[in-house]
Amino acid sequence: MVLLGESHGIAETFVFIRELIPSLHIAGVYTIAIEFGAEEYQESVDALVLADVYDPHVARAALFGYNVGWPYKQYQDIYRDVWEFNRSITEDHPKMRVLNASYVFDWTGWHGERSAAFMEQVFVRGQYNAFRAERISEVVAAGGKVLGLFGAFHARRFNDDFEGPEWLSDAPTLGQRLSDLWPNRVASVCLDQAMKSQWDAEVSTASTSTRTPCDIDYDFLNGKSLDDIVHNWPDPDWTPTPHSIAQYWQIVESRSLV
Repeated sequence: MVLLGESHGIAETFVFIRELIPSLHIAGVYTIAIEFGAEEYQESVDALVLADVYDPHVARAALFGYNVGWPYKQYQDIYRDVWEFNRSITEDHPKMRVLNASYVFDWTGWHGERSAAFMEQVFVRGQYNAFRAERISEVVAAGGKVLGLFGAFHARRFNDDFEGPEWLSDAPTLGQRLSDLWPNRVASVCLDQAMKSQWDAEVSTASTSTRTPCDIDYDFLNGKSLDDIVHNWPDPDWTPTPHSIAQYWQIVESRSLV
């Protein structure tokens, strides 16, 4: 398992992964695990990356289902990149897969307090990184290898600067959990100086401030209502819930990604 720790929203990250795919396949790595994908949509995206014709609506629906406030094209296009590669190889070669490592959180009962009791209601299927570690471990237990893309906060194997109850913090991290389950079989790699921490390796010495923000998908809300957005708006204490579609786009357009 190699976990790439990203600073969210950098377009070059997805160029890097796209260009890695052929080499991953040669190395026997057939699974790319992503943070911004929910297990609830796994069946549909599995079918998507093996389809004769690519359907961007499936990828868009999967990302909206996981995070209604994240309308960025590159996070959808990772499915397209895997689909294109699968179309390029013969039937006798193993196909690549995108593993949606997360699940749909439930923010419907938000009342303004990030308490342990309330966060248990948000994380209805258990602590998020414990869930992600289990998803990845299933692949490894079956003999597979995994490249993962997660926020640097989650990907690091050494939680050297954050402590607290697991419902309120990232302790232990996804990298730590996997290292405990699979000793000496996990590496955490930092992309573009995403976070100061202990890392097994770092890729690129560029600062995130020199990178390109991901592109906004202005079709992301097609067929969706304001109620659909408000119903499960994530982390409303970090970003206030929009009260109109116009305000939604204002939030997205003013958000600093890099």
